[in-house]
Amino acid sequence: MRKLLIPLVALVLVPPSALAADTWPGSAPIRDARALKSHHTTFTLTGARWAQVVGALAGTPMLGSYRFDTPMPSGYQCSVGLTVRSTLTRVRPRRTGNAVDPRPVGDGGSSGQQLRISRSGRHGGVTWWTGVISDDAASAAAYQRAPKALRRDGKRWIVHQVNVGSSANPVDEAACRKIARRTGSIAVLRVARTLGVTAGPPVSAPPYEIA
Repeated sequence: MRKLLIPLVALVLVPPSALAADTWPGSAPIRDARALKSHHTTFTLTGARWAQVVGALAGTPMLGSYRFDTPMPSGYQCSVGLTVRSTLTRVRPRRTGNAVDPRPVGDGGSSGQQLRISRSGRHGGVTWWTGVISDDAASAAAYQRAPKALRRDGKRWIVHQVNVGSSANPVDEAACRKIARRTGSIAVLRVARTLGVTAGPPVSAPPYEIA
């Protein structure tokens, strides 16, 4: 059978205590009406288990989406996913008290999700917050001025959202959510602290060979 090379971060199953032992670069597209090819978002992933998500049929990388699977005592798997989405927009996130509305949807329309803030900071031109959304899933929001080459139609900001979710067999759902909260909070903090924009299209690396 012919082997197909697809860009995939190798998936290694390790105990949660080993998380944050390694770091490597991540990449996500910046979207306007469609994904931009001239610039992309960069950040750092942490932990030894995150893998680039690829399409089940074509093997096409889902850029900005990462996942790890860990075995549960029941014999089923807990899958935890992390997604970074960056949007060119006219508006910045809006903070009210201890919550922030990332507002990346529809150029001024609310995302419908409030991030309850646990940490905040700034690096370079990026302002960021981390915390949890309504279902207690780890999340982050951030924004920065768009490079001049990207500014158009009043859109001068790039808003970033980082979200973590999980899925498992019903018997493992509660335990899987706990794993997602614990590992996700570590991951989104590292991503938030390293977000940036660079020239060129998004990439996925290293390659992983499948049959």
